[in-house]
Amino acid sequence: YESSSLAFEDLKNAGWNDWDMNDLVLDVTSFYIVNANDEIESVTVTYEVLARGAGKDSQLHLNLPYSGSAEWQRILLDTTGAIEATSTGSGADAASLQVWASSKDILPAYTTLKHKWGAARTERVDDSGVGKAATVNVYFADPSANPLSGFSESPHDSWIHIPSTPADIHRVEYDVTSAQMVIEGPLFGRSLPFAIKLDADFVWPAENQPIWLSHPDYVDYVK
Repeated sequence: YESSSLAFEDLKNAGWNDWDMNDLVLDVTSFYIVNANDEIESVTVTYEVLARGAGKDSQLHLNLPYSGSAEWQRILLDTTGAIEATSTGSGADAASLQVWASSKDILPAYTTLKHKWGAARTERVDDSGVGKAATVNVYFADPSANPLSGFSESPHDSWIHIPSTPADIHRVEYDVTSAQMVIEGPLFGRSLPFAIKLDADFVWPAENQPIWLSHPDYVDYVK
């Protein structure tokens, strides 16, 4: 079992950025079913949206590498926990699928916040409305080819596409020619990630507040 929060900034190549890391905040949990030899028989990855501080929409995708062949199933749950939609697939060496098509559908806007230009739940956790959840099950044909040791860790390669832009935002990404370069503040001139894995105690910043103001330790971590 593994659990973490995954926070995205959606302004890649925008020429300016606020680095609040609250445009999409996910709770990601992974459960592994293993045999007596600690070989993985199946993986279940569950996504829940904790906050959506983005005026732009986003699509969530999962790329999961493995060895051999596997079958996968995606289940989208509505706000009551009932199944809203399912899809299935199979393939060798990796699963690549869309978890959901619209973050605005998954977590609708909450309009009583200070910033009302289209963002949702940017200032704090809002429990007045419940978002949808998604679960991905992957079943391996050959567990011996997928030992638990060294397997992809949660949140895996969970990434978003911003439909109104050409941007695909992965957690592990570095490009010194990109406009993701920080243009002000203590991390000026650095190229920062657009998606970061955090422990469950993370509290995301208010809208337009750079992450280094709300979390000063982040500066030392990056440096």
